[in-house]
Amino acid sequence: ENVLVITKSVVSTPVHLDVKIRVAQGLSREGWSITKNLLSELAIVFVGFFTFVPAIQEFCAFALVGVLSDFYLQM
Repeated sequence: ENVLVITKSVVSTPVHLDVKIRVAQGLSREGWSITKNLLSELAIVFVGFFTFVPAIQEFCAFALVGVLSDFYLQM
């Protein structure tokens, strides 16, 4: 979903601008929204991590790495 939001934001910038500037403007518009989504996902993963079920804890550890990697690559 974040990729679509970023793409929509970049496409809505003026076409005559340089691509780097268009991407920067798109990310500056949608960066806070994407970061809020990341923080809510991390909160949910942390709640699951503090359960005492080893399978859930392992899943949450992998989910944490995946969510943070995804955020880093998108930014």
